[in-house]
Amino acid sequence: MCNQTAYEEGSVGNITTVGSEYWRKPIIGYLKSCWLPADKLQNRSFKFQIYQEELYRKSWDGPLLQCVSTNDIPRVFAEIHEGWCRSHIGARLLAIKVTRARYYWPTLIKDALSYVKRCDAYQRLGNAPQQPASNLTPVISPIPFAMWRVDLVGKLPNKKGGVEFAIVAVDYFSKWVEVVPLKKTRGEEVTHFL
Repeated sequence: MCNQTAYEEGSVGNITTVGSEYWRKPIIGYLKSCWLPADKLQNRSFKFQIYQEELYRKSWDGPLLQCVSTNDIPRVFAEIHEGWCRSHIGARLLAIKVTRARYYWPTLIKDALSYVKRCDAYQRLGNAPQQPASNLTPVISPIPFAMWRVDLVGKLPNKKGGVEFAIVAVDYFSKWVEVVPLKKTRGEEVTHFL
């Protein structure tokens, strides 16, 4: 950490803004040589630390987050969003997973949002709009065995006794089920059941 304060008025024009390719350079310069630019970089640098010649950001829960250069951002996003698990998650969860993977850069949330907007698979499958809630309309049957639902099921895989089809009838009132096996689906066999 810097023990002395230094201020260089003439070098303020050389500082690049946060979010550009070299957003890490002013912070690294301050932490290594105590160089203090006019834009109060000292306050921003409080959250950062240099470890083995790499810049890391201190996180609130303890572990250090590696500061990523702008060139490495697409690689980090591709690995987490489209990598081994291919989860194609939304922007908020993508930013959380990047932080859990111990990476940091100042425009993480904005970049995650623009990355997800360009992801074709997420646009097709993720965050589908939900159907609006609607009231259920029950089928009312006042007495048992007054209304039936009839379905023809076939071709059945195990043909014991040559049975390939089945007629299934369910009573709406009592939920009583009747099943009759059929060898063929001719009209006379179906009408005989009904």
